[in-house]
Amino acid sequence: MLVCYNHGCPLKGLFTEGDMSMKNAQQQKRNRKSSSAPALVSKSNTMYLIILVVWLVSLVLLAINAAFIYGMPKSVILWILVVLAAICLAIFWFYALYHYGLVFFRQIGKIKPEAGEGKGEKSGAGFPRIALLYTTVDDFRYDAALRCVNQDYPNFHVFLIDVSQGQQGRDRVDEFHRSFPQKTTIVRRKKLEGFKARSLNLALANQAKGYEFFALCDADGLLTKNFLKQTSFYIQQDERIGFVQANHDSGSSTRNTFTEHFLDETLIRWEHNNVPRNHHGFPLMLGHGVLVRTEAYSKAGGFPEVVAEDVAFTIALRDAGYTGFFAEDIVCSEGVPEDLGQLRKRTYRMTMGDTETFVQHTLPFIRYSSASFAEKWDIIAHTLRRTASSLFLPCLLILLAISLISVDAFAATPWGLVVFGWLVAASPLARVVVSRYRTPIKMFRHLSQVTCAYVSFYLHSFIAIVAFILARRAHFIVTGAKVKEKDRGRRGFRETIARLNPNSKPMVLTSTILALFLMAGAIYSLNLALLGLALAMVSPIIQNSFGWKQKPAEATAWVALLLIFFGAVLGPLGVVGPQWQYLVPVGFSVMIRT
Repeated sequence: MLVCYNHGCPLKGLFTEGDMSMKNAQQQKRNRKSSSAPALVSKSNTMYLIILVVWLVSLVLLAINAAFIYGMPKSVILWILVVLAAICLAIFWFYALYHYGLVFFRQIGKIKPEAGEGKGEKSGAGFPRIALLYTTVDDFRYDAALRCVNQDYPNFHVFLIDVSQGQQGRDRVDEFHRSFPQKTTIVRRKKLEGFKARSLNLALANQAKGYEFFALCDADGLLTKNFLKQTSFYIQQDERIGFVQANHDSGSSTRNTFTEHFLDETLIRWEHNNVPRNHHGFPLMLGHGVLVRTEAYSKAGGFPEVVAEDVAFTIALRDAGYTGFFAEDIVCSEGVPEDLGQLRKRTYRMTMGDTETFVQHTLPFIRYSSASFAEKWDIIAHTLRRTASSLFLPCLLILLAISLISVDAFAATPWGLVVFGWLVAASPLARVVVSRYRTPIKMFRHLSQVTCAYVSFYLHSFIAIVAFILARRAHFIVTGAKVKEKDRGRRGFRETIARLNPNSKPMVLTSTILALFLMAGAIYSLNLALLGLALAMVSPIIQNSFGWKQKPAEATAWVALLLIFFGAVLGPLGVVGPQWQYLVPVGFSVMIRT
């Protein structure tokens, strides 16, 4: 049950006549704040207007170019296949422009408030009461919890929300609490029900009730020493700011031969995905390393009990009249998955969770909310992207069918479409290139590993979407594999489908068989790009079996990326294989997540 409470602090502009004297006094105080404060929540439609205009105009030009080169389809079946292929390519192209837009607008419009006299530290007025909620499920980390209690902030309390299923996990939490009895309170739940959202809602309705703000920290999160001080300064700049989300790097990750390939990805992804959203999109609350205004939480109705409760809560918060802010300069740390199995589980869970969020929260929001044009398009793009990845294989099969039904379908080379294919394939890697171009060898190794890892998860993402459609709900799969849920007896069909294990042998084997079929077809047709794609699907499995540091195993990722590149370049030139190879990697814009 969600418990909502209101501290009676209304939004700017909603005062009653009896509050006018208070409003006048507060107005003078607000006038003394930095002139940059209004800019923290300002919104611009520029990025999405540019993306959509370029998208629509280029699609028309590409259609004209393709029709001029290939002519019109000569049968009903061919017409249907061409239309379906065009829809898939249009979606992939939209996400390509989305990636390029984020990279470009990440460089402009960075605004941060200047320290001013509005919230004086000497008087203590700038230190409202904050509840810091640390969540753990059998994955308690002493260093992370210690960062919480050692915050350089005078007015806070740490709540250890423990849903550990094993006695060892609970004992570690108890031991830490005994070391800091005045600074911590244990909030314990025995059952894994209602996801993370229920744990947070119950704590905020009971033990952590009455605080003006609350902060969230995951079990492996390492907060900066000044996290509460810095985020509270940001959030007090404007009453419309419902949360301040900190930036993150991978500083708390376990170092091993697998994680070293993905450590740099974290900061690159956080900055390029979130900085532009402050003013050109929909700022997201990402569930950890975040400070939330309690009044805004109450008006939003608490955290929705879904897998992706953070994004769903952001939507509810915006619907209640609040927005968020991403503080690029506050850099906390999070952990990356420790092995291939954990990364696969996280991708599967997030795909199912995003699909659930889109259906249950995004669609109602864009229909009824008064949010800006850019905010609506941005939340659509974010929550629909993983779902759109399911189109990759159907699109590939459609293109293959077109080439078989009409022998002359790809006989000519429309260079406009070729450039389109290149740009779409490269789009999700653009932010890595921009960030790592000074170290080309490291950049290439990083690109090859990230590309192969996410391509190998294609079938799992597709199954996650189908599983949600059949089960009508998402299931939270714990990434760390340290939690073993109790067997609840016989499960129904929907429950069984919802709880499919992406690391099960049948699912991994099916993905490998799919890759081998694609590889056989690629060798038969001399399709280098398709051969590289098939090799990318099995490369992580090979490296996971023989060792991520073994050069022959790692070389499979390098060869896969090079084959895709050379196929996309040499195919249109007529050097080797079918000319349409440049369209093989177009699905990367929705598959690869850097």
